[in-house]
Amino acid sequence: MGITDSLRSAGFKPEANTDGEWEVLKGQYKCEWVTLRKEEARDTVGARYLAEFKAKDTIDGILARPSMYPHFRRSYFLDNTEDIKKLLNDAFTAGVALDTSSDEAFEASFANAIGKDVYVRGWGWTPEKDRSGNVLPEGERRTLQQFVVKQEKNAKPRKAKAGVVPF
Repeated sequence: MGITDSLRSAGFKPEANTDGEWEVLKGQYKCEWVTLRKEEARDTVGARYLAEFKAKDTIDGILARPSMYPHFRRSYFLDNTEDIKKLLNDAFTAGVALDTSSDEAFEASFANAIGKDVYVRGWGWTPEKDRSGNVLPEGERRTLQQFVVKQEKNAKPRKAKAGVVPF
């Protein structure tokens, strides 16, 4: 019996390599704030502030693997007042002071965020519609990383409920 005969008889079927595939992080993480900058408008994306956070420690949940890329990213669009409020709230929650006395002072104070510890809770979400409200076909839906910035005092490992099996 040849090598391929033994593989066929064992029911082997080739599988695609998963190297480089991105995994949604679900859980709580201690991160470092690595980016906060303004990005000008591009083809389909308006001007925005981009914030990026790199996981340093997993508090609970899926283990954050070392990566050269930030684990969590968020865009705050300049044409959306609610987004700018979210940026200010996220910074405040993380203990970062941003200067709102002028737009120039605001952007100059972004340096206060870089290197700060930030606590986040992450989860995945798969939208059924695109930004325009059009229903996405099943094959085009992809899971997006979602997260919320938390205060350090609230970033504690979750306790298992009594009577619940931990797996």
